[in-house]
Amino acid sequence: MKITMIGHSTVLIEVAGKRILTDPYFGLHGNLAYARPRPPARSREELSNVDLVLISHNHFDHIDRRFLRALPQSVPVFAPVASAWMTRIKGGRNVTGLRPWERRSFGTASITAVPARHVTFTVGYIIEADSKRIYFAGDTYLANFMERIGRELRPDVALIPVTTFRIPMTMGEKQAVEAVRLLAPQVVIPIHLGIIPRSPLMRTSHSPGGFRERARQADLSANIVILQEGESLNECDGRSPDAQLWKHLYRAAVLETNMDLVPRRVLEARKACGERAMHLIREAAVDEPELQDLVYASRVLDELERKCQSASRPEQPIPVSQGINAGALPATAGKEGSKRL
Repeated sequence: MKITMIGHSTVLIEVAGKRILTDPYFGLHGNLAYARPRPPARSREELSNVDLVLISHNHFDHIDRRFLRALPQSVPVFAPVASAWMTRIKGGRNVTGLRPWERRSFGTASITAVPARHVTFTVGYIIEADSKRIYFAGDTYLANFMERIGRELRPDVALIPVTTFRIPMTMGEKQAVEAVRLLAPQVVIPIHLGIIPRSPLMRTSHSPGGFRERARQADLSANIVILQEGESLNECDGRSPDAQLWKHLYRAAVLETNMDLVPRRVLEARKACGERAMHLIREAAVDEPELQDLVYASRVLDELERKCQSASRPEQPIPVSQGINAGALPATAGKEGSKRL
């Protein structure tokens, strides 16, 4: 499984040998009311070889006429049944309208349309493949159907809006936290971040960071992964019950507190996830700015790994009699190390 943020709500999901694209929008300038401050990470042409397109609704920032018109007719496009006719008018050819809770097979994967609540006809989608379930919410407000999605479909990864405008078009920070509580995913990826109102009067102070802080205060266990345009989440990153362990391990190591329990699976996760694991470590240290350097985090874990490798009972929690001497490591490693992320 690989999830790549193309921009706004356009996400490339690679799973079960298929490339699935959500809400394609490649415009560079927005419209009269909304600006697009950052371009998409890939062009229409670069994504013309996708296997399936999922359309949540037909607003300008979720459907791209030029992309749909250039798409091979063999590529299916799923859309809400009530507005599938509009998707066809906007360029879709092989369009299938789905009702909420309707399920379709797609190779070894399956796609289930789920309810969404917006100012127009809309749906979300659950993609199920390789023993993973990915929830793409599209534009939606908080609603009771999320409890059913969480109970019956149990998504592992949730792509949801977490910010909104003065005239709310989606969930904001507070509502998104409640949605995560209902959905109970392992990983949350914020979407719908690629446009801003041109009028300052329409803007709010909502941000992905503000949402993450609210989720932390609510003691939610989900790992919140904020992807910039072009960044990806790989499968090993998504298995993040270890995310909190990374957080506690890193802080314990650097602050020389209780190091009596160092789970070996955390060190194994480091080997599996590589630099993405280092990114999780650095994010976990957000409250200690002096500890955020990537090279510094790497050296701390190198020291932990040496201690674990010298332990005589590798299958048991590894006792470490002393904390790491943080003073022996450089507090910062310069800008060069940070660029390795």
